[in-house]
Amino acid sequence: MLYDLHTHSNFSDGACTVAELIGLAVEAGITHLALTDHDTVAGLPSAAREARGRLALCPGIECSTSHEVNGKVESVHVVGLFIDPGAPSLLEHQRRISGVRVEKARRIGALVDRELGTHDAYTELMALKGNLETNLTRGDYARYIFSKFPGTFRDTADVFRRYLRPGCPCYSRGTYGPLGEAIAAIHEAGGIAVLAHLHRYERLVTDEERAALCRDFVALGGDAMEVACSSQSAANRAFMADLCRSHGLLASQGSDFHGPQVPRPLGQGLSLPEGLTPVWESPRARFL
Repeated sequence: MLYDLHTHSNFSDGACTVAELIGLAVEAGITHLALTDHDTVAGLPSAAREARGRLALCPGIECSTSHEVNGKVESVHVVGLFIDPGAPSLLEHQRRISGVRVEKARRIGALVDRELGTHDAYTELMALKGNLETNLTRGDYARYIFSKFPGTFRDTADVFRRYLRPGCPCYSRGTYGPLGEAIAAIHEAGGIAVLAHLHRYERLVTDEERAALCRDFVALGGDAMEVACSSQSAANRAFMADLCRSHGLLASQGSDFHGPQVPRPLGQGLSLPEGLTPVWESPRARFL
């Protein structure tokens, strides 16, 4: 069994269509896959059709939130696994966040035009995305910039480092809903709330700050933590496993795959340390 419970399609900021994602997952030997697009469940019906008879699908979502830790406001992501895609709580979350994402995407587009000399990057990228504007993200802009300026950047991560991270010329922050609201929305949809990629939050740079976020997540009713991720150090995995054990959380694993250009390979390097209870062993775990 190979579980990858954190992936994206072009319904959010993934480079692949749903059909392409499912095909790549099958090729990679993945037996259980979650589609967890940012703040939308729009890709799940087609994912269920594509996955039928090929792999077990976990319906999911990745909810954006804003949460303060030690005086720093961070955009914290909560993955909802085994959700009911038609749940009113998630549809309301999708509707509410869409406006925030549109305004943020427009601001970034204007900054890209100013800094890199493009002409209406937002509109051009929207056309390339098929006008899925509610989910245009920094990842989309990173691929756009990388393709626009061949030979200028090593990869899309290099674009992020130079232009799209906090403090960089094309960065713009979105203000999302509270962490507790996202957890509650996932629970109302019958799902399991998972704290995603604790090691990658850009403002939380110390283990103390990451542990504080984990404590807040647990206090607000969170269920699980993403312990194993692709392109992750052994020390980082051990740290998150210790947090998971000490708080009695379920453990999840996922590549956070966005496409072949992003250095987080689909299904690779995913295994949970001993002494953890996998999220898929929960009584609430239901694959399609």
